[in-house]
Amino acid sequence: MSVTKVVKVEDVAGTRPSPCDDLFNPVTPTQTVSKSNSIVTFTNEDSSSIITRESPDGAEDKQLVPKEELPVSLYPLPENWPQIPQLDGRRSCELTNSTLPCVNKAVSHLQLLQNIINDWFIQAEEEIKSRKSSRRQSVQSELIAVSVSPQKKQLRFSDERELTPSKKSDSVAGSVAGFTVTGTPDSTSQNLSIQGVGAKLDESLDIVESVDDEAVLPYLGAEDVVEEIITLLARLEKDRQETEAEWKREQGKVSLLTHKIDGLCLKRLRELPAIVQREHEACILDLNELQWHVAYCSRSEVRIKDRKEIAEVLNARLKEDIAFVKRHIPLVQEKLLLELEAMDKIKKAQQETNQELEMTKQRQTKTEIKNLEANNKAETERGHIKQELDTVRDNLSQINEELSAAKMTHGAYVQQINDIEDKLKSNTQELLILEVKRENACDSAEQHNAKVKSLHEDIEKEGAEYNRLQNENIFLEKELNTTKNRIAHEVSKLTATAKQLEGKIRALHLRNQEANMEIQDGEDKIHKYEKQKIADEKNMARIEKELTKTETIMNATMEEYSQVALLHQSIREQLDNEEEKIFRLEETLKNTIETLTRQVKDEIHNRTVLQARINSDNTEIDRTRIESAKKQDKAGKVAEDVDTAVNTVLTKVERLRSSKEENEKLKVNLADKIEQTKKQHKESRDRFLERLTEMEPHHAHLKEDVKVVNKQIEHITWRTEMMTKNIEDMDASEGMMNRVVGSTEKAIKHHTEDLKELNIQLESSGKIENDLTQAFNEVQDRIFIAENRHSKFLVERKNVLKQTEMEKSTCLVNNKDLAAKYRQLQNEYIIKKEKLLNSYEERIKFEKSLSDLRQLKCLQKKMHGALTELYKLSGKYNDAELARMEIEASRNGAKVEELQDEMEQALTSITHFLKTQMDGTAAKKMALEALQKKSTGRRTPASVSGSINSSRTPKHTVTAKG
Repeated sequence: MSVTKVVKVEDVAGTRPSPCDDLFNPVTPTQTVSKSNSIVTFTNEDSSSIITRESPDGAEDKQLVPKEELPVSLYPLPENWPQIPQLDGRRSCELTNSTLPCVNKAVSHLQLLQNIINDWFIQAEEEIKSRKSSRRQSVQSELIAVSVSPQKKQLRFSDERELTPSKKSDSVAGSVAGFTVTGTPDSTSQNLSIQGVGAKLDESLDIVESVDDEAVLPYLGAEDVVEEIITLLARLEKDRQETEAEWKREQGKVSLLTHKIDGLCLKRLRELPAIVQREHEACILDLNELQWHVAYCSRSEVRIKDRKEIAEVLNARLKEDIAFVKRHIPLVQEKLLLELEAMDKIKKAQQETNQELEMTKQRQTKTEIKNLEANNKAETERGHIKQELDTVRDNLSQINEELSAAKMTHGAYVQQINDIEDKLKSNTQELLILEVKRENACDSAEQHNAKVKSLHEDIEKEGAEYNRLQNENIFLEKELNTTKNRIAHEVSKLTATAKQLEGKIRALHLRNQEANMEIQDGEDKIHKYEKQKIADEKNMARIEKELTKTETIMNATMEEYSQVALLHQSIREQLDNEEEKIFRLEETLKNTIETLTRQVKDEIHNRTVLQARINSDNTEIDRTRIESAKKQDKAGKVAEDVDTAVNTVLTKVERLRSSKEENEKLKVNLADKIEQTKKQHKESRDRFLERLTEMEPHHAHLKEDVKVVNKQIEHITWRTEMMTKNIEDMDASEGMMNRVVGSTEKAIKHHTEDLKELNIQLESSGKIENDLTQAFNEVQDRIFIAENRHSKFLVERKNVLKQTEMEKSTCLVNNKDLAAKYRQLQNEYIIKKEKLLNSYEERIKFEKSLSDLRQLKCLQKKMHGALTELYKLSGKYNDAELARMEIEASRNGAKVEELQDEMEQALTSITHFLKTQMDGTAAKKMALEALQKKSTGRRTPASVSGSINSSRTPKHTVTAKG
């Protein structure tokens, strides 16, 4: 909201400049309102005005303009209205938020100023009238001086109702106008206006009369008051804008709240019916459930009544049955007693059998532990043997790979093939020997099987055959030893043959060295063969060590086997002795019944297990025979394949040699041809150079000849490349032969190892058969002895049963008496126990009450300590709060005192200012100083402002700073 004020300006010469001239005195000759080159216009009521124009060059044009031509001008408000910089200054009403005191103070200031000015004008009007006549002549000159010298405009305040045209016309009649501004100190007009009354010119005169320097108005502080009023208006405007903005914000909040309330009402109108409907449905469901429960309860009541009737009928029947039982209960009791006696006998027999069972279980656990230990030892030994065999096989595989990589030359192939043929011949002989041995072993195994079958048939009839089988076992052990000796002899022979083969290998190496001296790569191959020789020697040494290890392991296993057999015999003798002792004792006869039956079952089970093992061993022997036959067939096939491969390689080598010789011949011929062609080329070139001019027609023909020759050369180079490729293929085929030879050696070694394993399996199977036959004979003997003992034991048990029945009849009579005594003692015990329990409960209650009292005492002590600490802390807190409040009160008192002092100073300054303004002393001083400075021509704005400031305090001022 913009605020505009109408300001009328009076052109009065000789007024002092003020800090507010830029804002409220815009009619000075040297000043314009806007910063641009604009015209400043102002109005006078009855006179013409001087208009100053500022040209772009900076020069000023002064003109007199009549009253009719000057329009009314509206002066703008300060910049940034209403937030002017004067609002930042200190105000006298800072302690309140209301603006009424400030407004009232401004109105009072204006009224005081109006009264002071009226009084001064009444005094000065007479002096001005007396001097009019003397000054008319100098009006024109002074008017020109006014146009040249700087003039100031001063503002005056008047009430519009009191300022009338009659007074204006009466005050100035054909001369310079006087100032008739009236005002009463008691006037409380709310409509204020700022009017400037200019000087009036007489219509009869052609020039304007100027006012003498003596009649200049003194400075009364109107500009400062106006500035203060403008700041007040700006502050009011600012407050109005802020309140308007807050009012708009509140309106926005009200609209938002109304919108939210409407939304909530709509939500309520929408959701309440749905919620009510849900509650209604829930109530309906609850009512339906209650109705269903009522119906269910009524149905269940009917069922219960039916059951009650049935139960009454059954109860009557049960009562009849109870009466019947009471009649016949003595007979039933006697039957029960007899059954109880029989149950006691059964329980005693069961206890005895349980004891026997525990004894047998303990024995069984001991035997199982021993068996597990033996199995663990055997498994560990087998694992060690397997590990050693795996290491040996790995080493052998590595050695064979090195051998296959080392043998590269054609001569070595031939020599190795010869060695292999010799080895194959020796191996075929050994295989024949081993086949004969295997056939003998198979025959012996068949004989053993026939013997086992005959033994199974004649076990029950003939007991004397056991000795014969033992003799046969000894004989077989001797044969086993002989076979071992044979194997050792064969091993020694094989070692001798290996040594012979080593000598042959050395001789072959020497031959290879002599044969490969002519080849370029002979030296490298010699080094390889030497390394191979060292590795073979090491491998042979390893093999010998492993053979010794295997012999030692076999000896150790045989010794352990003999030890185990001795332990078995000793344990068997101990068992026989213990059984004889047990059979002699009468107390242990009770425990032998079920043990014998269990032993019979176990032995039958063992018999079946042994038969199954024998069958499995027979099947394994058959499998080994089939596998050995298959392996022999495979070995024969491999040998045949090797022979065919060797023959094919030999044929290829011969072909390659022949092709190599032909290629060498072709190379020689081609080299001769190349030399001849080179010579011909040189000769032709010389001739061509000599006869170039003559041989131009033959040039094309000669070029064709050269092309043909080049083609022949290219063909020759292609043939040479083909020859080199064939040579490389021959070298690759030699490598393949070396690999094939290595694989055949590996296969031979593998077959020899398989034969050794088969022989070991045959030996172990023979031992197992012997052990099984011995165990079977022992089992049959035990069965026969156990049957005899069982028959004797049954006779003895019958006699014992008769005695126990007699004792039972006597014990039953004693048991009845003891039962009656036991019941009496039990009743007495229960009564005493109840008394003791009651006394114990009373004692526990008393102890609990004591413990509760102790806990209460402890809690009361803790409560007392906590309360004392709480009171201490609360007292300290209260003291601290009181001290803090006292400090704040002292501070507030000091501040209030300071405010009172400042208020007193402000009031004194205001009263002093008002007194000076009321007395007119300040105005007189100002007028005198102005006259003195006008006379001397040294009057400055600084001196006037200094005189004003000297009459006021620096802190609290009524005027605003420019």
